[in-house]
Amino acid sequence: EIGAWIFFFKAGEPFTPRKFALMEAATPHAAALLDLVRGSKPKGIRGMVRRFWSNASRYKKTALFAALVAAIVVLLVPVPHRVAASCEVQPQMMRQVAAPLDGLLEEVMVKPGDKVEKGQLLAKLDGKEIGWRHAQALADKEMALKKRDVARSTTRDVAEVQMAQLEADAAAVQVALLEYQKANLEIRSPLDGYVLSGSLERSKGVPVSMGQKLFDIGPVDTMYLEIAVPDSDIAWVKDGMDLTMRLEARPREKFNATIREIYPVSESKDSENVFICIAAIDNRENELRPGMRGKVRIESGYRSLGWVLFHKPWDFVRLHL
Repeated sequence: EIGAWIFFFKAGEPFTPRKFALMEAATPHAAALLDLVRGSKPKGIRGMVRRFWSNASRYKKTALFAALVAAIVVLLVPVPHRVAASCEVQPQMMRQVAAPLDGLLEEVMVKPGDKVEKGQLLAKLDGKEIGWRHAQALADKEMALKKRDVARSTTRDVAEVQMAQLEADAAAVQVALLEYQKANLEIRSPLDGYVLSGSLERSKGVPVSMGQKLFDIGPVDTMYLEIAVPDSDIAWVKDGMDLTMRLEARPREKFNATIREIYPVSESKDSENVFICIAAIDNRENELRPGMRGKVRIESGYRSLGWVLFHKPWDFVRLHL
């Protein structure tokens, strides 16, 4: 680096050779001295603060100190700490209604959202083929019984009589099986509630397999919230804490509930590690529907404003640095 310096003399004062010699003698050492002075001064924010403080007036220093004290007092004020989490509405109880046997859907009487009562007809299976097979099985049974009776009356061969009896028994079992299938062609609701799933209105004539799920039925007078609390916040959530909920479908309405259970094992949901909390919520007005999603705020007590504002950044720094 190259620098220059300027000397000032009083007006009318002569420039003597002695002064010039002093300037020449001091010049080689000036750069090192200036560099030493510059290095001794603090840099960055610390230097800026020190320069500001040294140049500030007494009034500014007093005002700054008062503002700092006020900020500390404000940050120490206790405020409500609320844990935010996502939630989903689920029915308190749900029963799956499955096809009792292989067959074709003949008729569907309900659709999702319909209110049903216990024993109400939901759908019917086509019974034509079962009817034909039942008639054939009855004929086979009668034939087997006659064959058995003839064997008993015309022969003394015990083995032949036993064989005829076994054929009659097998025919009777087949008849009983087909009668059971005929009795279960009608699919009925196992409980009072609402049809939660099962859009089969356009599935008439479609084959179904035994055990295939057709409907989900459940009461909706009492629902529960499935709350996904991030694992970073689960330490502040306990059983019995109150919460407020707003649904995406009804953002202007607020619902209240209380946490009644916290699952002890975390799970992955939407690429995030969460703990599932359960809260019961009354639905006597039938305003809630299974599958509705929203946000909850869990009341987690009171903590200082500074802690509420900065505990997450501080935890992040401690975790990653």
